[in-house]
Amino acid sequence: MQRAGAWQLYTSSYRSIARRYLYTDTSGARLSLRFQGAAARVRYARFYTYGVFEVRLDSQTVTTVDSYLSKTSLNGDFVTTDVFGLANGWHTLEVVRLDRRNPDSSGGFIAIDGIDVYQAGISPTDVPLVQLTPTFTPSPAPVQRVQVLIAPPTVQPTPTLIAPALVSVSLTIAYDANGNKIADPFEGVHGLTVQLVAADTNRIVASGLTDSQGYVRLQTAGSAPLRLLVPYFNRFWDVPPRASGTQITLLIPPANRPALIP
Repeated sequence: MQRAGAWQLYTSSYRSIARRYLYTDTSGARLSLRFQGAAARVRYARFYTYGVFEVRLDSQTVTTVDSYLSKTSLNGDFVTTDVFGLANGWHTLEVVRLDRRNPDSSGGFIAIDGIDVYQAGISPTDVPLVQLTPTFTPSPAPVQRVQVLIAPPTVQPTPTLIAPALVSVSLTIAYDANGNKIADPFEGVHGLTVQLVAADTNRIVASGLTDSQGYVRLQTAGSAPLRLLVPYFNRFWDVPPRASGTQITLLIPPANRPALIP
């Protein structure tokens, strides 16, 4: 991982995966990763002091992200970009801070939680990053981390490299307080871990936390059967191969409400 500009490391996070993150407020600051794989996405934080950045793949801008989050969400939010499918091979991903921000934002910081790289047909490995000196900042806590995830190899009838199919699954978890068997507004359960695993190996290929509305959307690249898992409730659903846009709702009956939702 190459860095340009002044990046700082925050190490007091409890909600991010590796409990740390990189952040910057420097004009033109960027992160650059050269990787071999078939897809990638960027994990980042949203907060009311945060600004705008671009994600570039092989020098082409694939998305522009406004990481501002309303000040009413005091704890910030941890999210990911979409998964960007690629021909399997060597690629360069860049995260570039822009001198732009939402008119309601009180700052121009950006915070990067990590980069997920999907490889076709090999076991996942971690790409380590050089440690920086911890520096305090009153921000939410994504992490400085690159994780390589496994995705099943794409069947290729010809030598031409084909980008793996993208699978998208969304889940809403709600506490059905009024017992009407509908996920009403303000019944969403926040902060629950949801995982997408390969059904044949139980390998985690994507994960996330439910937002303030109890909603989370997970994406991965591949064609193997998948399973959507909520470890806290020991519930799971099988996802057909190459399914996209699958939507699932988990309602918690009033009598079964846990004493504490993590």
